[in-house]
Amino acid sequence: MKRLITIALLFPFTFPLQGEGAELAASGWFSSLQVYSAEPSFGAAGFPDVPGSDASIGTDSQPGFSLGYRFDEHLAIETFAVLPFEHRISGEGSIAGVGELGRVKSTAPTVVLQYHFTPGRFGLRPYVGGGLSYLLLFDAEPSPFLQGFLGGPAEVEYSDELSWVVQAGFTLPLTANWQFNAAAAYTEFETSFTAAGANRVYRSSLDVETRFLSAGLVYSF
Repeated sequence: MKRLITIALLFPFTFPLQGEGAELAASGWFSSLQVYSAEPSFGAAGFPDVPGSDASIGTDSQPGFSLGYRFDEHLAIETFAVLPFEHRISGEGSIAGVGELGRVKSTAPTVVLQYHFTPGRFGLRPYVGGGLSYLLLFDAEPSPFLQGFLGGPAEVEYSDELSWVVQAGFTLPLTANWQFNAAAAYTEFETSFTAAGANRVYRSSLDVETRFLSAGLVYSF
């Protein structure tokens, strides 16, 4: 999927740039279809009774859709929905040799208020934004190792959380209605984690930082 991000970043250079002549409407609706890459990372995530243990969480990329509205030349609001990411969780530190601890899926419906700056050379227009994201973590599957460590059939659950998100990106006009968009976003949240088996039950809070990269096409109505 990272190859898709690279292709998307090169995509606008296959079109003749429209430059400053491709003026967007001062207000109105727009939508996008993009590829999103989620790159989360844990804070301390080990088992309290296993010294030096830790865990890492893998990245994933998925297509997503957004719908937005421009209030005027500079202000816009945009909502995002992305197909669920699937993350592999692996042992680190003193448990690095066990490999995979499990998998979990995530998605985060997001709404962002954006400020778009005045277009520059070739119509390139940077923007910044900030808003709220609601993280959903589901379909957690413990690995055979984790099930054995917990003493048999085990269940893993994460809490859903509301968090802030910040964003920066740019658009580049391709035609009067189509633009190329690339952006990066960042969020932090704390989720409650429960892993329960026949012999052990762990409950703790996990600090998670997530960076998102996206690239794709925007259509202005």
